[in-house]
Amino acid sequence: KLITIAGRPGTGKSAFALQIALSVAERRHKILYVSLEMLGTELAMRVFSTETEISTVAMANGKVTLKEIERMCKIPEKRKVDLFRVTNKGRTVSELKRLIMKEKPELLIIDSLNLMEGKGESERIKITGITRSIKQMTLQYNMPIIMVAQLSREAEGQLIPTFKSIKESGSVEEDSDIVIFLTEIKKQKDFDLINEAFKK
Repeated sequence: KLITIAGRPGTGKSAFALQIALSVAERRHKILYVSLEMLGTELAMRVFSTETEISTVAMANGKVTLKEIERMCKIPEKRKVDLFRVTNKGRTVSELKRLIMKEKPELLIIDSLNLMEGKGESERIKITGITRSIKQMTLQYNMPIIMVAQLSREAEGQLIPTFKSIKESGSVEEDSDIVIFLTEIKKQKDFDLINEAFKK
């Protein structure tokens, strides 16, 4: 299946995708994480932060205790990091295919769709070509793929995002088997409204 995680900047798309990757690796499945938004070192910091519950700011500033450092050193034993590959290559569909042939992952995560390069006169045509190719890859390689996508600015004021909010929308919802929307809930009344909607 092709699974899309969509949200505005700062809603935790990469953090969510990373958590999925770590959970799958823990179950002894090989992951290939294509990170087009951040460096591998930044991802590593997030992994350490998730596992040790130490903030990335504290790690970056070197303000960690000896016990916290000991916890960080034990992560490779727990997570089986040999199953988790991170790369900043894969900006084109052909590059992704070469990576798959080389790494032979059981799950591919692309972060993010909007930073990929493709052919087309407009951004919409380019994204359409990319998503169609990625969907075909799930079938060709018999492998689930998770891709992270941006929501347009129109989604900024929306409590619950819709398919129309996906940046360069059209092919993303058509080609995806599952779309997960992430949104930030700032007010208690909004939280209550969402709960009521789910109950109904």
